[in-house]
Amino acid sequence: MMRGHAFPDVMEIDVEPGTPAKVSLRLKGDLPTPCHILQVDMAAPDGENRIQIEVYSLVDANKMCAQVLVPFEQELVLGNFSAGKYSVWVNGEKVGEFDGE
Repeated sequence: MMRGHAFPDVMEIDVEPGTPAKVSLRLKGDLPTPCHILQVDMAAPDGENRIQIEVYSLVDANKMCAQVLVPFEQELVLGNFSAGKYSVWVNGEKVGEFDGE
């Protein structure tokens, strides 16, 4: 399997109030072909409370596939967060911020 692209164009943070706050990220976008498989990797918050997420695809380089975009939608539960200000980054782009409780 070879790493490929994914093209997220809608990225929305949802914070469910509570102690601690439950946070999720909704992703919508396109994959390059029907043969690409969506992959999402998330790191734990770093020292500056940044949550880094990588959105990409995997594809079999030896497989022939129609060259047509395929839409995807993914809900990713980021977890429960204690008090503090956090930022969410997808593929190096800042999506937004939220306050943990």
